[in-house]
Amino acid sequence: TILRLVGGKEKGRGFTDNQPAANVQRRHGREVGRLTVIANSRRRSIFAVLAE
Repeated sequence: TILRLVGGKEKGRGFTDNQPAANVQRRHGREVGRLTVIANSRRRSIFAVLAE
């Protein structure tokens, strides 16, 4: 189940294409579930928070 989509370089969020998902999840403790890359493009990665 996808809880939320997160743009890889969405302004103000600090996500980067090469940042480990575990680090993103740790820094943003309010996220629930695993943060997973579901799509890549040259400019950004699209992450989704998947429910456990």
